[in-house]
Amino acid sequence: MTLLKIVSSGLAAWVFGFAWYILWSKPWAASAGARPVPKTNSGILRPFLLSALALMIAAAGLYYLFDRAVIVTVVEGSLFGLGIGAVLILPWIAITHLYPGRPAVLTLIDGGYVVGGCGIIGAMLTTF
Repeated sequence: MTLLKIVSSGLAAWVFGFAWYILWSKPWAASAGARPVPKTNSGILRPFLLSALALMIAAAGLYYLFDRAVIVTVVEGSLFGLGIGAVLILPWIAITHLYPGRPAVLTLIDGGYVVGGCGIIGAMLTTF
């Protein structure tokens, strides 16, 4: 059951990220300086697979924290996840965007994803 919680939570955050970055694709690409990936690129799936794996690792970490802190309800899980995203991860994202002089909109987009994704992982970990 634990592995199922971790995998499903990570995948739920990945799906959220997929939708989030589709919604914000134009301002994100402009502010990040991203270039379109050629359709013939055989490595196009690599970032998608690695990001799914990374989110499962994040979900495993949150699962451990939830277990130690006895976070058991969906409300607690959501709020704790949102809090972890907002006060532990978002500041580091802001710092890594600040020093190279990246636009604030990039921090808002990436930060919104981190906070929302952590909230989703927290909710999913406490759902079943």
